[in-house]
Amino acid sequence: MMYRATRLNLNFVQALNVIDVVFDRNNQKEKEVRTAWKVLLDHLTTDQASLPAQQKAFDLTITLLVRMGKSLNYDFDEVYLKRQVYQPIGHTQIEEAQDEIRTLVLRLLKGQGRLPIAVFPDKFDPLPFPPLKNDAED
Repeated sequence: MMYRATRLNLNFVQALNVIDVVFDRNNQKEKEVRTAWKVLLDHLTTDQASLPAQQKAFDLTITLLVRMGKSLNYDFDEVYLKRQVYQPIGHTQIEEAQDEIRTLVLRLLKGQGRLPIAVFPDKFDPLPFPPLKNDAED
């Protein structure tokens, strides 16, 4: 639940991967959790680059969380799980920037992009520094 806004978080991914161990089909509610997990996992193995695919993955995740909640006697509805979460815009912007940097650096390393470099002549006047105390005493 606490990582539902950051589905790439390692803790969230690990929690998904233990569903089969925690929910073991002993009753109908647990079977529904495992079925929702199978549907989500099946979808996640498809191309997730498009916005509709990402939205469907989000919706399937919410369905899974609703079923997990019911199995554990919590009454979370879909609207609550979708909207009642705090995710600062800054975190999203940082993740997007890091992803863009990673993508661009990988393109460079693979030889698929260029890094323009400009060389400027060193015609700058030296910076005047105040004399050091030892120099002033000599």
